[in-house]
Amino acid sequence: MHYLFHIATAHDYKACAKDEVSYTCASLKKAGFIHCSLAHQVPDVLNRLFHKQRDMACLVIDPLRLMAEVRYEDLYKENQKYPHVYGPINWDSILEVVEISQGNMIPPRLKLILEWNHGTSY
Repeated sequence: MHYLFHIATAHDYKACAKDEVSYTCASLKKAGFIHCSLAHQVPDVLNRLFHKQRDMACLVIDPLRLMAEVRYEDLYKENQKYPHVYGPINWDSILEVVEISQGNMIPPRLKLILEWNHGTSY
């Protein structure tokens, strides 16, 4: 089973956590989907896009429980397909939320989940 991972600011996550049905974020309204990553993509995404950010959350998502469609796409010509969720993420598909205090540091709990899910040491 390959989980999906969504990185969010803690502020955005907490604001959405009040919704009892699903998680959404700005990219769903702006781009039409929610950006996600596979386990092996998370370290690079954190380093490239979130390295200066603090107080974030990583949502660990079971794609089999998702009600929204998932498409694997290379929209930015990186020769790598990323999972995009085309709709809100229903709460019961989110297995765990791991707090990330600083974008360039993967917390031990998230390392463990990534290693288990991908079979690679981080």
